[in-house]
Amino acid sequence: MKEKISKSHTTLIEPAEKIIKKISKLEEVKKITLGPIVSVKNKNSKKIRAKLKKNKTSLELKVVGNFSVQTFYIFSEKLDLAEREILEILEK
Repeated sequence: MKEKISKSHTTLIEPAEKIIKKISKLEEVKKITLGPIVSVKNKNSKKIRAKLKKNKTSLELKVVGNFSVQTFYIFSEKLDLAEREILEILEK
């Protein structure tokens, strides 16, 4: 997992750990850049939420936990295929 994750920032919020671990095992994923962690109060739900958005050069994944949100950028040469596989992981 570590070889695909950007070295400049290595902190993951707890709700994202399992998701990123699974995504990093995908053959299509070449690199994952961890974004900033923002504190929030998500008192409406105890459920972890994740949103995936396709950009021109990457996939942007936002993981929302009870107290924080973290954005990840996922790079692949086959964005469409990576997007489908990541959506399958998020649906489970």
